[in-house]
Amino acid sequence: MEQQKKQINRKTNPVYMLGALFVAIVSINVLFIMLFQSGVKTYQLLNEERKTLDQDQMIITASADIMEKYRKEIDVISGVFPNEKTFLLFLQTFENTVKGDADEYQLKFSSTPVAEGDKLFLPMTLSVKTDLSRLLLLFDALENMPYMTHITGILAKNPGGLSGQGEYNIGLKVYVQNPFSTK
Repeated sequence: MEQQKKQINRKTNPVYMLGALFVAIVSINVLFIMLFQSGVKTYQLLNEERKTLDQDQMIITASADIMEKYRKEIDVISGVFPNEKTFLLFLQTFENTVKGDADEYQLKFSSTPVAEGDKLFLPMTLSVKTDLSRLLLLFDALENMPYMTHITGILAKNPGGLSGQGEYNIGLKVYVQNPFSTK
C-alpha cells in the first residue's frame, strides 16, 4: 500500500510534474528549432531558385529583344541555308538556274547531310551538256543564287574543243541548316 502511495505521490509531486513539464518543453523547443532551421534552409534554397529564375527570365527577355531586333537579318541568313521545308524550293531554284545555260542536265545528291566542323552540307553532282561560254554563265548564275553553295571540282569532256559542246560534271556542296533531317 505504501508503495502505491509513493507512486501516486510521485505522479502528483510538483517536482516530478515540473520535471516532466520541463522535459516536454525542452523536447518541443528542440523540435521547433530543428523545424525552424529546416524552414530557413528551404527559404534560402527557394530564394536562390527565385534569383536564378529571375536571371533566366532576364536572359530570355534579352534574347527575345535581340531576336526581334535582328529578325530580318536572321531570316536572310536562315534563307541562305535550306532546311527540310525549303529544300524543294532550293531544288526548283537550282534547276531553273541550270535550265537556262544547259542543253541537258542531271542532278544527283545525297539525302544525308555531311558534317564539316559545325556546318552541314549535302554533296551534289551536276552533269551538264553545254558549251564553254554558257558554262561560264552557269557558274555566274550559281554564284548569284540566294543559297550557300561551293563548287568542289569540275570534270570536263570536251571533244569539240573550247568552242564546241562538252559534258561537264560539277561537284558541289550545298550548305543546309543544322539540324537537317530526312524524315
